[in-house]
Amino acid sequence: ISWCSNGKSFMIRGTPKQMIMLLNKHKFRQTKYKSFLRQLQAYNFIRIIKGSQKGLVYHSNFQRNNKALCMTM
Repeated sequence: ISWCSNGKSFMIRGTPKQMIMLLNKHKFRQTKYKSFLRQLQAYNFIRIIKGSQKGLVYHSNFQRNNKALCMTM
């Protein structure tokens, strides 16, 4: 996972197995990649699943270095 240059979205690049290892490392209680994606959807994140921006994820209230905005989700 890495932030995009605009700081308003992030990119999921790893395999499902790599993602679960990363989430567990950072104390997220996820054991399945699809559960993680559903949780993003539950918080109204938008995922791009086709085209050149495939893997891009964004939410208007989730931006790099803006914790106060994140708290409004």
